[in-house]
Formats: sequence, C-alpha cells, structure tokens
Amino acid sequence: FGKLFVRSGDDLPANAQALYTELKDLEGYSEEMLRGAYTRIATELNAQNLQQVRFATGSSILNFTDQNTIKNKLDTTNSNDYFLVVGYASRTGDAALNEKLSAKRATSVASIVNQLKKKGQDVRAVYLGQTNRFSKSVNADNQLCEIWRIKK
Repeated sequence: FGKLFVRSGDDLPANAQALYTELKDLEGYSEEMLRGAYTRIATELNAQNLQQVRFATGSSILNFTDQNTIKNKLDTTNSNDYFLVVGYASRTGDAALNEKLSAKRATSVASIVNQLKKKGQDVRAVYLGQTNRFSKSVNADNQLCEIWRIKK
C-alpha cells in the first residue's frame, strides 16, 4: 500500500498534481458549480471522473459490483492513462480517524485499479479530507472515493 498512497500532491506527476490542486479548491461549491468545475477539469486537464465508489460508514471494503464496474471501465482506457484515486470522508466523527479510514478506502480502490490496469498505466491514491461537497444533507454520500482518469 505504501507505493500507492501519497500524502501530498507534491509526490504526484505534474498532470496529477494539477488535478489534485483543482479538486482541493472545490470545497463549498454548490452541486451546479461542482458539475461546471468537473466539465472544466475535463477540458483543461484532460481528466475524466471515471467512477465514484461509495462506502458504508466505517468500512473500506469494495463490493463485487463496484469491482466489476471498475474492471469494465478500465477495459475502455488507453494504455498510457494515469489514475488518481481521491478519498473523501463525511464531516461526522473524529477527523484523524476519518483521515485514516479514507486513506484506507482510497488505497483499497487504488489497489483494485493497480491489479486491473493495463501495462503502461499507473495509479496513486490521495486523501482530500472531510467534506460535504457531494451532499449537504446526507453524510453517507460524502463517504467515497473518486477514480480520475488522466488521459495522455
């Protein structure tokens, strides 16, 4: 897991670092603003939000359906694409424990991507913190990882 998870955007290649920086700055965006930002990111950074993987409270286990969906989506990617798995946590509970749990979630998803990726592709996992960017009212909607595909 140590190879997959990075603690800082500084440890990423330039294009993934740019994506990480953009995503970090989206906290507090409305749903409409977030959609617009994701569209802009797709255009400007050539990055696609490939999939969101949601987790039950306190869990870092991917279900079979998510694993199968990841496989199917990776099958459609180019052999030189880069994947950035970004972990988030809801704003409930202890911040330090949420960081550890979300890092574990991101690393679990990145591990699946790492096993299924094509030769020439690479993947890293990062944690972006506690959020309510995906839902202001349903905390469980913020317990997720996003798999970003950066096209080369």
